[in-house]
Amino acid sequence: MSGYSKPEGETLYYLHKICLDELRKCEKGNLLEISPGQLRFWRQIKELNKFELYGCDIECNDDSIKYCNLNTDDLPYDNALFDYVVCCEVIEHIHNPWKLIAEMKRVLKPGGKLIISTPNISKMYDRIFYLFKGFFPGFQYERYNHAMQHINPINIKEMLLLLNENGFVINDIKYNVTKKYQKLFPKGWFGYSVVVIGSKSL
Repeated sequence: MSGYSKPEGETLYYLHKICLDELRKCEKGNLLEISPGQLRFWRQIKELNKFELYGCDIECNDDSIKYCNLNTDDLPYDNALFDYVVCCEVIEHIHNPWKLIAEMKRVLKPGGKLIISTPNISKMYDRIFYLFKGFFPGFQYERYNHAMQHINPINIKEMLLLLNENGFVINDIKYNVTKKYQKLFPKGWFGYSVVVIGSKSL
């Protein structure tokens, strides 16, 4: 798990593995990663050698990444440009998730694939935490300028609503369970993140 810090540990590693395994099934095409950040997943996508890779973020750490403040700007790309859009652990940071979903649909080609993930606030630990604390772990801050910058806890039902209402067909739902015993139970009970794979309706 080289390149992943200890606090992130297995969870982010296995999340990226789920997304990479999905991308390995895909044909060549144009791919947009929303908010590549520290470029860990960006580099792994590049190593697949099958995508023309584009990105947008508030920090541009690669020549292929365009500046974009996702809270205020439209995505800086033309309509129906991309075969694939990947958005890992971003939507929970955004003021208006509906707008982001609509923008990702806009830049996708008809039939194009979206891979999107967010923290799984429906897992058992988070439910119990909320019962006693009144908020979800990672979303307890009173100001936006904090370490996690999580402001929008989105459960799987809301995520499916966002996608369905914006004209996406849901192809699969996956969770990044990290321990063997977790596989004995429904994955939504323990998965740290939920990954939804959808396609833009034709």
